Amino acid sequence: MEQRAREQVTFDNFTKVGPGKLSARMRFEQRWREGLNGTGWRLRPYVKYALPLKGKVALNLSSEPFLDFNTTAFQRKKGLDRVRNLITVSAPLSKTFGAEAGYMNQHGFVSGGPDTSDNIAYFALSLSL
Repeated sequence: MEQRAREQVTFDNFTKVGPGKLSARMRFEQRWREGLNGTGWRLRPYVKYALPLKGKVALNLSSEPFLDFNTTAFQRKKGLDRVRNLITVSAPLSKTFGAEAGYMNQHGFVSGGPDTSDNIAYFALSLSL
């Protein structure tokens, strides 16, 4: 079981690039695992480009690298640990509900071994109150 504390700052639609908008987030995490000593410190910068397609439907491209600052029994290396890249299409379903579906690739960097690559079908529902 892992516990996390996190601090983050988010910048929604902070600039336009062509017809789309860029958003970003900087997340700093402290991580603990039951039965293991140490605190893992990690930074997760995130950037997203949203390109309008038709009406409020958008194509979204995002990337999120995971940067480890130290080693512990469960966080075995410093530096770039993995990168999540995501491509989705998002659309509102009503005034308060939205949906997003697409593909995620999570590439893991393994020291002294073959890297990993996870292929993930992505689906999310959102509620805005």
